[in-house]
Amino acid sequence: MTSLSDLVIHPATMKHLTMYANSPSHALLLTGVNGVGLGTIAVALAREVSSANVLCIQPSIHKQQTTEIINADDIADISSLVSNKRSDRLTIVIDGADQTAPGVFERLLKLIEEPVSGVGYIFTAHNIEKIPSTILSRCSMIKVAKPTSQQTAQILQTIPVEDRVKINFIAQGLPAEMIRLRDDKEYFAGAAKMYGLAKQFLQSTRAKRIDLMGEIADRYQAVELCQIMARLMMSNTKKDENQARALATRLNAITRTADRLAANGNYKAQLLNLICQL
Repeated sequence: MTSLSDLVIHPATMKHLTMYANSPSHALLLTGVNGVGLGTIAVALAREVSSANVLCIQPSIHKQQTTEIINADDIADISSLVSNKRSDRLTIVIDGADQTAPGVFERLLKLIEEPVSGVGYIFTAHNIEKIPSTILSRCSMIKVAKPTSQQTAQILQTIPVEDRVKINFIAQGLPAEMIRLRDDKEYFAGAAKMYGLAKQFLQSTRAKRIDLMGEIADRYQAVELCQIMARLMMSNTKKDENQARALATRLNAITRTADRLAANGNYKAQLLNLICQL
C-alpha cells in the first residue's frame, strides 16, 4: 500500500499532512491544481489515520449520464455504516467532492454535522468554489502545493530519455500526472497524440487544419487542444516586436475559443472560427 512517504509531496504540504495525521479533525478538505495527486494523497493520509479502515468514494459514470459524478446512491450506505458503534477508527474519503449531483451536499452536510466518534472525512476538490460554504465552514483545509523543481527532476529521472521532454511538457511538473504518463502507456499515447495534433494545428495551412478537425471527437478534446496550443506558443515566444504582436493576437484568439468551448459552445463551429482567425 502506498504511504505518504512514498509520494512526491512538497515539504510544506507534507508538514501539514503529518500534523493532521497526528491529530486528525472530523472533516478535512484537500485542494490543489489538477494533476497534483489529491486523491492518492487523500487515501494515503486516510491510511495513516485509520490503517486499512478506509472507504473511498470517487466520481463515476452512472446510468443515463455521460460525465463522471458522485450521486446520492454512492453515499447512501454511509449513514448506516457510521451509525453503528465502532471500536476502530474509520476514514471516509470523498474524492472529487466538486463533482457531485444535486442533493448530495445536503446528505454530506448532515453526516459531518452529526459527528460519530471514530469516524472522519477527507474531501478533495480542485474547484472549491463548487463546494457550499456550509461544508467549507465545517472542514479544516490543506492546500496541496506543487512539488519543488528538485522533486520534479527526480521523477523525470525515472522516465525513459526519449519521453522526458514530452512528458515534462504535458504534465507541467505535476507529480501525479507525470507518474500516470510514465506508467499508463495508453494514457500517454492519448496525451502524446493531442500534443502532436496541437503542434500540427499551429504549423499547418488552413486547409490542413480543417482536415485535422476530424481528429477532435468532442468539446472536451477541443478545449484541451486550445490549451496545449497556447502553452506551445508561450514556450516559443520571440523577442522580435512584430512576432510578439502576432503571437499575442493568436493567443487571444485561442483563449477566447477555449472560453466559449468551456461555456458549452459547439466545438466544430468554434474550431472553424479559430481556423479563420489563425
